[in-house]
Amino acid sequence: MVYRGLTRAIQLLSCVIVLVTVKVILPSNLGLIFLNG
Repeated sequence: MVYRGLTRAIQLLSCVIVLVTVKVILPSNLGLIFLNG
């Protein structure tokens, strides 16, 4: 259970890091369009 929770936490953290990186690298408009789908 603990290992499973840790794995999920790592996945969520990875997703957050990717989103933040994309948002920082791309221009604001492209970033907003990408995040909004």
